[in-house]
Amino acid sequence: MAKKKKSIDVDVRKRQWLEELQSSETVKNYLNGFNVASTKNFLEDYVRQKSRWHTYADLYADSIEKEQLQWINTAFEHLELILQKKLFDAQCLWRAEKISFEEIEICEDFKVWENDVFNCSFIEPVNEHDIELYARYLQQNNAEAEVDRYGEWQDYNEIKEAYNTNNENRNFPEWYDFNNGHTGRGTLMLLPNIRGEKERFYYDLHFEQQRELNKKNDEAWEKNRDKRPWLHIFEEDTIKYFVSTFENKDEQNLYNEYAFANRHRDEKDTLMDITDALLKADEFVAIESHYDWFEALQRALNGYKCKKIAEALPMALEQYQMNIQMGITFPAEGKNTHNPIRKIWLQNILNGRRLNGEPEDLNF
Repeated sequence: MAKKKKSIDVDVRKRQWLEELQSSETVKNYLNGFNVASTKNFLEDYVRQKSRWHTYADLYADSIEKEQLQWINTAFEHLELILQKKLFDAQCLWRAEKISFEEIEICEDFKVWENDVFNCSFIEPVNEHDIELYARYLQQNNAEAEVDRYGEWQDYNEIKEAYNTNNENRNFPEWYDFNNGHTGRGTLMLLPNIRGEKERFYYDLHFEQQRELNKKNDEAWEKNRDKRPWLHIFEEDTIKYFVSTFENKDEQNLYNEYAFANRHRDEKDTLMDITDALLKADEFVAIESHYDWFEALQRALNGYKCKKIAEALPMALEQYQMNIQMGITFPAEGKNTHNPIRKIWLQNILNGRRLNGEPEDLNF
């Protein structure tokens, strides 16, 4: 009954609007300049559109507000990268035994704080100078608008190896490189890993003991384990071979049709996301020439996002500083703040100390 009443109210409202427009002298004067056959349909269509403005007013308002807030929220996520660099710099100093922190006992503790970096108490908070520098970073062609939530920003050994060599396991973070180049903090990468090497010494003693204790079990496992390669359903060449070898012609044809129809499925989904975002852009977005039009669109969108994020950084900073002033803890959403590996590393180091005839503590 409620839906029927609402429908009646809408119809009544539309009739009232139509009557008001038809009786308005100013509207009549405007319509006199157009073909009389078109004005009736125009007013009826106009009233229908006006009805939709009213019916979905809250939805449209929420959509506008969400669009405006998205850049502040995204900029807030980028504040994490600023904090991650501060934490990594602290790690370099701590490993070189240039500084100490009550919150840090072993190297693995930095990975614990990586997952809760907004609440890390022993690094300097983000300030205006930091966001000015980060905004300049976002203007670089190699800046990424999307924050890598699993970037392992405190992976000291891999990051330092990437800095010193052409390590293929990972790249040296672009933001770290930009920050070092503009602050002189690149010298921190030259500091020795004194604490890390000490921990490794004790860990290796523990590992050698475990290797000897488990030698027979390891040999038995190695002897009996299935050494044949794994079969993966997501490897396209494997599926093609399986279909062509074990299926009949009809099934092969069906598979070929399916594969052809879905050959660019991921690219189509990505293209829809790109075009949707570009259509919502509130300013002109230039697309630079590129031999790959798909790549050109991706770069254009990334550049636009970086620009909007840079503009929203001051508002994100204001929100961040307000949380700190009010003593509000930052949520570690999507982060695993419980690190079981930390406990294992600690036990192994202490056991190594014992094996070396030293006290089972961290005073080394």
